[in-house]
Amino acid sequence: MKKVLGSFVVICFVILISVLSCKKNKNSTFSTTKNQLFAGLRYTPQTLTVTAGRDTIVFGTSGTMLHFYATSFYGSGGIISSGTVNVQLVEMYKPGEEI
Repeated sequence: MKKVLGSFVVICFVILISVLSCKKNKNSTFSTTKNQLFAGLRYTPQTLTVTAGRDTIVFGTSGTMLHFYATSFYGSGGIISSGTVNVQLVEMYKPGEEI
C-alpha cells in the first residue's frame, strides 16, 4: 500500500512540475492567425439607411425584414427623432454561415 501511495505521489509531483514549468506565451498569434484563416468566409455587411423619427421597414437581400418604429433609436440625449441612421446587417440562414 505504501508503495502504491508513494508512486502516486511521485506521479502527481512530476505532473505538477511539468505543468508549472511550461512557459505561457501571452503574445500568442493564434487569434490573429484564426482571423486571417476565416477572413475569406466573412460576409460583407449590408448597409441600410433608416430615417429616424418615423416608422420604416427595410429589407435585406436575403429577405430579412426589419421594422423600425419612430422611437427605435436612442442617443446620449434621448430619442433620436430626425436625421438618418446607418444600420449594418449580415444575414445568416444556413448552418455554418455564422463562422
